[in-house]
Order: sequence, then structure tokens, then C-alpha cells
Amino acid sequence: MVLYNKVSPQTEHKAILIADGDEAIELVDEINNNDRYNYFFVRIVDEATATATPDFDKKLLALIEREDISIIVANPNGGYIESVLPKIFDLSYITFKLTFLDFYKVYEDTFDKVPLSALRYDWFIKHVSQSKSFTYDVLKRVIDVVGSVVLGIIFIILLPFIYIAMRIEGAGPVFISQERIGRFNKPVTVYKIRTMTENRSASATWTDEDAVQGNQVTKVGNVLRKLSIDEIPQVWTILKGDMSLIGPRNDIKGLGDRLAAEIPYYNVRNFVKPGVTGWAQTHQHYMGVNISPQSLTESKERLSYDLYYVKNRSLMLDVAVALRTLKTVLSRFVVKIKLPR
Repeated sequence: MVLYNKVSPQTEHKAILIADGDEAIELVDEINNNDRYNYFFVRIVDEATATATPDFDKKLLALIEREDISIIVANPNGGYIESVLPKIFDLSYITFKLTFLDFYKVYEDTFDKVPLSALRYDWFIKHVSQSKSFTYDVLKRVIDVVGSVVLGIIFIILLPFIYIAMRIEGAGPVFISQERIGRFNKPVTVYKIRTMTENRSASATWTDEDAVQGNQVTKVGNVLRKLSIDEIPQVWTILKGDMSLIGPRNDIKGLGDRLAAEIPYYNVRNFVKPGVTGWAQTHQHYMGVNISPQSLTESKERLSYDLYYVKNRSLMLDVAVALRTLKTVLSRFVVKIKLPR
């Protein structure tokens, strides 16, 4: 988290947060319990408190003076702060006694995800563009093609061993196809190695719900999922141009439709090409070996990470995702050996 230059990094500054909801509590908990930040919140003011407080603007200014507050973090869309904004503006930009920060920006910089409470029509108009730049689009496509060819060669080498292991475990197809939601919500067919006893490609359920219905992850499938090898056949979809190596992970159509009906603005994550791995996959920890959300709560958090990627996507961000993915996969190969003393 980087504050403006006027805030000295050598000094621990007092701050007030004027915002509502779980995201506000999450931010306070992170900042106040982590000494790597150079400020902490001495007070959190929500809408109910501000509305019920007579002369709220005067009492807030008195609190700022009394507690020697140097930072105000506030939700700029909160109606209850409009009356005090002119005076905070004077303290911040005229007399330079205060640093005023947008709550949404602070939250995003702190957690590397977009607060879902920030989502309104004007947010998308301001932050979401169809194409970042011609250079980025071209380089991303070149990387997709080269990366897919390399992964495809590796997969061809591994395929005979995978086939033998699956035949030893039992019968069933090696590959499955799934109808997933692609860019602009268009249907895309992807291919994967079968990792469950049944192929419910139109499923609107999570893995744990499937398990209740008797659809289990196979022993071979469990290994393939841990190493993400079951995802490699999707390189064919990437070569066709319907997917990318890096981007928001696309949903099976049934589940995607279910989530879109329950989570506002959910389909905006499909504004860019879906990817085999993405910003959410490298930041979230899902249940067991799953690389996708397993609840509505996890899906909302994934959306906040996906929208961060959609807003900030760049070649450097793609490289960061690739390195984090590689680190995660390689860590699963590491065997810790305890040496005798």
C-alpha cells in the first residue's frame, strides 16, 4: 500500500475510516493488525453513526483536531459524507494538513482486488475498456500461441502414461468436452482430461455438491488436478483464439448461469478472454484440490479478483500471474526431507 508522498513512511499516522460494510471491517482488520503499514485506524464511522450524530461535520472536524488525524479514508459515494467533504477538501488540498484517500482505491491497493460495493454503472464506464493497447493484444496472442505449443508437446509426452494409469483404475473416457462461457458470454467448447467418475458438462453444481450425488474425483484425477495436468488439453481452444493462457477462469454454462442470477454484475468478468489460470486462481485458496470456487461466497471473492484483472490487465500483470502459477505448481513437487541431527 503506497500513500501519497506527503505521508512520511517513517511515521505511524492516525487515520479515520468513513465507510460501511464487511469490506470496511476487513480493511481495518488488515491495516491495524499488520505493522508493515505506516498508518492505523483510530475510528471507523459508518452511515448509521454519521446519520444519527447531530452536527456530524463539526464533530468530525473536532475529532480530527483532537486526535491529530492525518489521514481520512472515506467512501466518496456515501451520501452522509457530502456535507463534510468541502471542509475535508480544504484541509487536504488547501492547507495540506490532511491526506484524503478514496476507500475503494485503498481497498484495491491493499488486497489486489476490487471491492464489490464499488460496482456501479459509472465504475465500469470509467475502468473497463475493450482493448488495453494494440501492442498488448498482439504480444498476449503471441505468448498464448507459443505457450500452447510448448504445453501441447509436454502433454503428448505425458499422455501414454496418463492413459495407462486411467486404464488401471477403471473404464471411462480419457477426454471430456464441456460447454463453457467464453468472452462476451458466447459459448466455448473446451477439452479436459476426465478427473471425475462422471462427466456432467452441463452441471450447475460445485464439486462438493456433485460428490453428494455420487460423482467423485478419481484417484488419477486427484493427482492430475494437483498438478493442473487435466487443464492442458485446453491449449487447443487457446490456439483457436477462444481462450488465453491467462484470464478469468470460465465457468461451465450451467454453473455460470446460476452465479449470474445470484451475483450482480457477475457476467462482466467475461469482458475479456477466459484463461486456464488467472489472478483469482493465484490469490484464492479453494476447497481441496479445486481451482474454482465451491460456494457463493468464494464466487463473489473470485469476482472481485477477476474485475481487478479486467481493470488492470497488462503484460506485467500477466507475467506476475504466470510466475505465481509456476510457483504453485512447482511447490507440489517439492518433497521436504528431514535430515538426522
